[in-house]
Amino acid sequence: ATDDLAVVPYNLLDEKVKLIEETLEVDAVKSSISGCNLIGSLAVANSNGIVVSPHVLDREVKQFEELGVNVESTSMVGSDIIGSLITVTNKGFLMDKNATETEVDFARDVFGVEGDIGTVGRGISLVGACSLANSSGAIVAKESTGPEMARVEEALGFLDDL
Repeated sequence: ATDDLAVVPYNLLDEKVKLIEETLEVDAVKSSISGCNLIGSLAVANSNGIVVSPHVLDREVKQFEELGVNVESTSMVGSDIIGSLITVTNKGFLMDKNATETEVDFARDVFGVEGDIGTVGRGISLVGACSLANSSGAIVAKESTGPEMARVEEALGFLDDL
């Protein structure tokens, strides 16, 4: 999700689309990544850029470029499920705790914001799989601890508003 839109799979139930639109205060755009509905696992974006799995299809890249977003394709932390590894806003990002400094620098360059590494949901390092966020708010794993929530708030830039 970005501050303007959330990319959702074609088969997402209307009630879930409405929840995402209302919570994040965005419009939803239906799409696919690598020809499948696993959008959140295979892509992550803010208003400055989108990082997608290296298996992305040319037509999908074109769709994102038409939305005016810089598209980058890569693997991180030894995995192609890029969206499961990162959650990002226009204020910051949180990445899998196993990300290298080079991968963190890559994210800074693409997303144009600072970020950090961490976990959610009592130690789950796939932070992107367990959260959804934009600059208006975040939805994270129910079992996230206080220290994890503090890291989420700091990394995603929510403390800057205080």
